[in-house]
Amino acid sequence: MAGEHALAFKYLKAAVQKDGLHQVDMLTQDADFISLHSDPQWKEILKEVAENAKNRKKEDAMFFNRNSFWDSKNLVTAFRPNLSAEEKLAGLSKFWSEAKYNFVNFDLVPAYSQIFDQQTSEDPSDAKPLIQFGLPRMEL
Repeated sequence: MAGEHALAFKYLKAAVQKDGLHQVDMLTQDADFISLHSDPQWKEILKEVAENAKNRKKEDAMFFNRNSFWDSKNLVTAFRPNLSAEEKLAGLSKFWSEAKYNFVNFDLVPAYSQIFDQQTSEDPSDAKPLIQFGLPRMEL
């Protein structure tokens, strides 16, 4: 986009605001952006990118983004016919978390959170939808 500063800033702003661009070093060192450094908009872009980097760092520090959360000893359970209630709940929680994280539009799966609640419910009538999804009722 040599010479197309307005267009370059349009795409940069979209990358920062919509896609969460957070690599300040990449922007400041990339030769393709040198011609934009003198433009007054450049400082604003860098400020927003630095803010994204700060937010990204906070998000990366959250408990569910730490390896220790996903590598919990409760989740490393060898197959046994009778698991403890804690192991069952940990496995089910990880299953739903992985499914929600790895599948596009998982929020469109009908009532997945209700299924999770029903898995842990003590009322046997709550188990009906579980059969629809091929899930056995978990005895806690």
